[in-house]
Amino acid sequence: MLQNLSQYLTQTDTETRSEYTSASDVAEYRRALRERAMADASLRQAKAAMWGAKNPMPDLQSGETWALRPSAWSRAAVHRHLVGAASGTEIAPALTLYHDCPHSLLSLRQDLTSPDAPAPFSLCLDVLQFEGSFLSLCFNLDPEEAKQLCMDDVIRVGLDAEMEAPLPLYARLNLKQSPNETQQLSQFGFGNTTSGRQIAAFDLAYAGLSDDPVEAAWIDLIFEKPAMNAVRLHDMVVSRGKRASL
Repeated sequence: MLQNLSQYLTQTDTETRSEYTSASDVAEYRRALRERAMADASLRQAKAAMWGAKNPMPDLQSGETWALRPSAWSRAAVHRHLVGAASGTEIAPALTLYHDCPHSLLSLRQDLTSPDAPAPFSLCLDVLQFEGSFLSLCFNLDPEEAKQLCMDDVIRVGLDAEMEAPLPLYARLNLKQSPNETQQLSQFGFGNTTSGRQIAAFDLAYAGLSDDPVEAAWIDLIFEKPAMNAVRLHDMVVSRGKRASL
């Protein structure tokens, strides 16, 4: 399988550079690029499986009722490298980039990790000049998981990251119960360090929830003053657990 995919990637790379050069071939050119991207994703997914990453979901820790690893860290993305991505660009299923920079001098890249890494894939963010006021990655929880949330829960976001320079990094939990939306903000401990695993926690007892089901929930990873920095997100895990009894 890996050999066949590698041969296909080499073949389509040659084709996209030599065959589809006229304006009338634009649709065919895009189709070839799409097929090549999907083949590349399949190749990286197969390599991850060979390295033992057959179960990309994290193990439950004590007291947790569910835990999940977003697809950007658990599955091969079709578009593994994005340069100058516009706000609203979907990086992977349920993960979207948002910013207000007029000139997007940033790139996002998904890399296959080593067998001993915490997740099968990592996400790399490189930012040069940044003239905007915000940069964030938005992860949407599955609606069925959102419905399970209640006032007795604590949501944790574990982030394993490495950066060139210390960077204030925040997680913001957003919950929607019509007609209201609530937000909670928590800072990771990367203000004085450039690597490691940090936790942001949200106690839903202080989220102002009613007894109605939560309609939607999403988490924003917010990068403060990201200019001239490179951040590698080795892993991201979102978990739900019950608050300890007092």
